[in-house]
Amino acid sequence: MNSHTRRAILASFPGIALAGCTGLSESGTSSEGESPSESRTTTENESLSESGTTTENELPEGCPTSLDLDVRWPRELDADTVGEFVTAYEEAYLLREYRGRTSQSRFHSADFSPYINEDPTQVDTGYEVTVILEGYSERPTMFLKAYEVDSEGIPKAEDHNIKESRLPKDSEYVSIEEVEDQRLRETLESAAESGTAKSDFIYDGAEIERYAEQIANLSSAVSLIGDNGGNELAYFDVNGTGVLLEIDIALVHGDIGGEYRYYVTEYVVWRAESTSAEDTTTPEDGELLECRLPE
Repeated sequence: MNSHTRRAILASFPGIALAGCTGLSESGTSSEGESPSESRTTTENESLSESGTTTENELPEGCPTSLDLDVRWPRELDADTVGEFVTAYEEAYLLREYRGRTSQSRFHSADFSPYINEDPTQVDTGYEVTVILEGYSERPTMFLKAYEVDSEGIPKAEDHNIKESRLPKDSEYVSIEEVEDQRLRETLESAAESGTAKSDFIYDGAEIERYAEQIANLSSAVSLIGDNGGNELAYFDVNGTGVLLEIDIALVHGDIGGEYRYYVTEYVVWRAESTSAEDTTTPEDGELLECRLPE
């Protein structure tokens, strides 16, 4: 499925519907005590409605009724609708998980391309669908490094690699008294005492964004770093000692791929990661993502 088609699918599903689940217990067994894989006897020609109905009392305990993924869950499932639903659902689910882990900020990006390479299989009251995932993510890293400078604003440390042509043309020095952030103050003060200082690497996108904006607000020599990161320099006055601060933000690219197995009915969505072609994992061995009540 190409990117245009994938986006079209997302656009065609304006909202997620709330409803309930199949007759699975919290342990993943049916009301007759059989596991989902053991109880599946539906043939390709048997309609889903003939396999039984679901009541609200049969909902798994604690099953979420909405993940707010903005993907419409079709009431009438067939091989076409369930395939489109699962590919759109997988992309929206991964974007939600990714943003939750990295904090929302402009210093990260991700793109996922889920697709199915074989027809969904009708089993019991629903369908099993295997999704192949390809994509990438870019996550930010940041460090702060400070150097004591001479009267001309050049770092005194012999091992620095900052070219004089990159030094701020505006020689205004920001007073340390204007710096409220503890990590930034400690880095500047340590450089004033020992000649150089460097902070630990920072990986949280929201925190990196805060530092980029804070330093830009403190010094007119620092522009807001672009979405792709960058390297900026600014001068500070640390109780009479000149210090040059370097803020460096880089984006680390990583490829993403995998295979995931879904089991979708009119009432429930299960998802599990597949580790290999020989993996016998079923979707019900994974996570029960969402349920909706019967109408």
